Amino acid sequence: MKTSKLPSRSKQAALIASGTLLLGSTAALSPLTAQASTDPVLTATSSAPLNPASVAAAAAPVLECANASQDATCTLSLRLPGTSPFEPAIELSVAASAITSSSTGYHLSGDVTIKSPQGDIPLTNVDLLVTLDSSSAAGIASIQGTATLPFPKLGFLKNAGITQNATALIGMDSGANLANLGAHLNPDRNYLLFHFDQGLSGTVGPMKITAPGGHSATFVLDPSDPYFYIGGSGFAGEGTFGVEFCETEEDCAKTGEDYGFGISLNGLIPFEADPALPFADELADMKGHLVLDGTIPLGDLPLSISGTAVVNIDTDKDGVTFFDSPLGAGGIPTNALGIDTKLAAKGTLDVSIPFLKVFETGIQLAEGTVLVNNSKFEKSVYFNGIQDVGSATLPIIPKYLPLTQETVLNVTGHFLIDTTNFATPEGRQQALESMKEGYLVASGNFGYDASNLGALAGVDLGNLAVASAQLTLDKHGFALAGQTTSRLPIPHVGFSGNVHVNLDIPADDINASALSLQGDLNVAGVPLGKSSLKVDSRGAAIRGQIDAVLGKIDMSGSVTRSSVNLSGSTGVYIPLSKFADVLGPQIKRANGDLQNALDAVDRLNSQIDQQRQIVKAEHDRVAAQLQNAQRAVNTAQTSVNILQAQINAAYGTIRRYRSEIASWQRWYDRQPWYNKSWAWTKLGYEVGWRGTAIGGLYTYIGGLEASKATALGTLRGAQLSLAGINTVVLSTPIDADPRVAGLIGSLKIAQETLRTAQAVVNALPKLGDFSGSTTVTINNDGLSGTISGNYTFTVNGRPVSAGVSGRVIAAADQFKACLDIPGASGVCVAL
Repeated sequence: MKTSKLPSRSKQAALIASGTLLLGSTAALSPLTAQASTDPVLTATSSAPLNPASVAAAAAPVLECANASQDATCTLSLRLPGTSPFEPAIELSVAASAITSSSTGYHLSGDVTIKSPQGDIPLTNVDLLVTLDSSSAAGIASIQGTATLPFPKLGFLKNAGITQNATALIGMDSGANLANLGAHLNPDRNYLLFHFDQGLSGTVGPMKITAPGGHSATFVLDPSDPYFYIGGSGFAGEGTFGVEFCETEEDCAKTGEDYGFGISLNGLIPFEADPALPFADELADMKGHLVLDGTIPLGDLPLSISGTAVVNIDTDKDGVTFFDSPLGAGGIPTNALGIDTKLAAKGTLDVSIPFLKVFETGIQLAEGTVLVNNSKFEKSVYFNGIQDVGSATLPIIPKYLPLTQETVLNVTGHFLIDTTNFATPEGRQQALESMKEGYLVASGNFGYDASNLGALAGVDLGNLAVASAQLTLDKHGFALAGQTTSRLPIPHVGFSGNVHVNLDIPADDINASALSLQGDLNVAGVPLGKSSLKVDSRGAAIRGQIDAVLGKIDMSGSVTRSSVNLSGSTGVYIPLSKFADVLGPQIKRANGDLQNALDAVDRLNSQIDQQRQIVKAEHDRVAAQLQNAQRAVNTAQTSVNILQAQINAAYGTIRRYRSEIASWQRWYDRQPWYNKSWAWTKLGYEVGWRGTAIGGLYTYIGGLEASKATALGTLRGAQLSLAGINTVVLSTPIDADPRVAGLIGSLKIAQETLRTAQAVVNALPKLGDFSGSTTVTINNDGLSGTISGNYTFTVNGRPVSAGVSGRVIAAADQFKACLDIPGASGVCVAL
């Protein structure tokens, strides 16, 4: 259905009455009548102004005649407003006797020929007035008049035949003002238009055209291509690319439809496609020779469209088109199988799906787009559109399928048909039912009642809301793919977040349906990561993985209404570093204690050595003091002794002198009297010097006694110093000194602590590597498993291997292998 329609007949009558449209009469207009008209459709002057250069190039209409004779042929060259000055002007050829000119314009009558790049377009029964306007860039104010409707027999239209023609009003207007025609015009260009409401019939290649009288229509012509368009209500036609419209006034009154078709001999009609279409690349730069507006049954294809279609009738550019031959069986041109064409259309689509024999399906799509590529022996069809949610269920879903449409759907389809045997109806039907390729994809939100499938599988599934989904139909059946957040009513089994849904329903056996759910799965409290739950008539099966630290464990098994049972096994290698992670704190603590004990022993030995040095230094200092004091006493004593010896020697000398004096006195006494005198002298001498010597000796002794007294004082001081020295220090052994003895006691305690710490370290488990396997099961109670293998460690630099075993447990969202290894039991390492 076109988005822009002609006014209804009642609306047209109102416009005619107001003078807005001058379209109500089929009688020929006189020049005066045409000149007086103010109809904007026929007289509107134009569009956007040209720039100065263009204005200069766009000269006013020029009339040239071959000679001055009335029989001469004249050519009126003119440009319609909005036309590029670089385009060739429109040339109207007319006999000199049939054209008159004045300061206001030109009047043409009789037969007029419009020149075009493809050839001449004849106009008959012409009564035409071209009014000039010097203020217009093109120099034209209006074109008005009447003529028998032209139908160009040019190019691929050379075989067109018009059996009933109509008289039409002629005018000129811009594409913008003619937008209501839906004629696919450039809004900035001006066009010639012919309006009529008389009957029209004829053939255009494979198309039969009928326009019953009493229905208004408009013929738009652009001679530069040439391009023309016929639009209105009441057309009827049939054929491969024909338009099948109402044929009677009653039918037209029922439909209220407007229809039309256009032809571009150079194939310049553009098709504007939504770039978001899945097959947008196929429509890039699409241009065609035909444009059709209305309800367009695509002949031998299982679809039709109400809207607008653009057709390229010669995609391989070999010059051969279906316009070159008559229709054959089924309305197909006899040479159609060798012709390459391309059709693109937009509007409301009606689609049936003949390859799905099990499903008698049909669907209507709004905002639809269809693309048909015809090549030798093959048809390729793409289509896309919107399916409203207004209906209770999507028409493409059979009622016995547990699927419901929840939102508006975007539907895309593709057919690839082998046309080798299209010459017969039977061959065509067989080709449609056994397409080389064919599918339909509906995108949106769906509901799926999985109760029946769950009953077959022995689980409860309930209803799934499937969002952002694609429902694919082909000859094999249905496939639904999307996302769901619906919670499964299966004990011990649950998905989190978005879950990807895949549903397959075979066309020949609904009980062979299969449902697959994929997402983050948790079974009995054990996360299995990205896992799948597949449900079919054989049961419900789960496949997933435990994502362990040291690797993945593939898990698989079944689920029922009341239980789950999954199992899996894998090889396991646990490096030394993992055991070090677990035993490290214990080993570190024991080695730390040992090191602390070693440090304590070393520290005490160092302190003992230091104290011994201190005590020894004190001993050495006391011994030195004692020695020095004794030396001082000895020295003082020696001095006293020397002085005393000197005194004693002086007293001995005195005694000797006294003894000698006494001896001399006795000598004198024994002398005779006669010798007395001489003897007295002698005695006096001997006694005298000795008495003097004794006196000197006593003086000497007095000095010595004084010195002795001093020496005795020194001796007593030295003796006192010697007596004050603590000789006990010298008598106490160094290790018996309390300061050293206390440290030695502490050292013995530290050495005992060291022996204990060393024993603990010696008893630590041996770090090594484990290589083996594990088997894990998941049931209603959760995860459990066993693990066994070889544990290899080093003793005195040589490898030792021991067989070990243990169990697998789940703890705090972790999976652990607990092994009994040499030196330790129940060592649990994260898997």
